[in-house]
Amino acid sequence: NYFKAICGIRTAQYRTARSLYFRGEYERCYRWLALAANLGEPTSQYQMGYAYETADQVERDILQALYWYEKSAEQDYPPALYRLGVLYQIGKYVPKNDKKGMELIRKAADLGHEEAIERLEKIETEEKMWQQELQEMQEQLRQQQQQQLQLRAHLPRLQLQYNTFNS
Repeated sequence: NYFKAICGIRTAQYRTARSLYFRGEYERCYRWLALAANLGEPTSQYQMGYAYETADQVERDILQALYWYEKSAEQDYPPALYRLGVLYQIGKYVPKNDKKGMELIRKAADLGHEEAIERLEKIETEEKMWQQELQEMQEQLRQQQQQQLQLRAHLPRLQLQYNTFNS
């Protein structure tokens, strides 16, 4: 693996970086991770974004985090698509854009990302619930309007009865 990493094979560079991370050799890990990310390895790009967002052994840099998430998402890496989608959906670090967020999350879900699938299911369940509540409220309003019309129809008769009673 190390020989392949030295030869510039980006997946080997990512695996080398991962191995170094788990051994606690963070400085060397991030050098290998950066090499792989710069060569376009999507998992490395996502990991670089995550590291910069969470300040995991590197200084926090949101612009770098977004840059690497975007690079990874451009290659349809599901975790990057999902993370960017959530950031757009909630408006964290980027302007809130629910439509773009949903597109990214849906794409991640289509690629099998479990968290994206769960989030979409939750959103769809909530939308159905709101839709049902809206329909119930519309039905109540319709019934109230119908009752008002019925009362208005009886009003002249009631006024006549009132006038007759009071005269």
